[in-house]
Amino acid sequence: AVLKFSNNPDDYVPFVRTRWEGLDAINYRPLIYAINETNIAVTGNGLLDGQADNESWWWMKEKEEYGWEEGMSSQYQTGRPKLMEMAEKNLPIEQRLLQKEDLLRPQFINPVNCT
Repeated sequence: AVLKFSNNPDDYVPFVRTRWEGLDAINYRPLIYAINETNIAVTGNGLLDGQADNESWWWMKEKEEYGWEEGMSSQYQTGRPKLMEMAEKNLPIEQRLLQKEDLLRPQFINPVNCT
């Protein structure tokens, strides 16, 4: 079986509590997401296909081979430094609200506070 996820950013809103590079934030809903759950797993045979491509997600990484071009924004110019600054200021998670234009793409799998 193949489980295909949408490559439309609007399908991953409303934003939820998540993490980006270890920093708590309110950002796009991950493709597979759980918060404060126990005993969860993804099992079985098959393929999880996030359908990432140059048009939907990869250009955000600021790499020309992924479709990024000079003059385009990227996660390294917008969302990443914004989130790092919010974390350095010790802002509460609820105030670390990112926007679509911050370009921090959704994570594939993100369990938050799960055991």
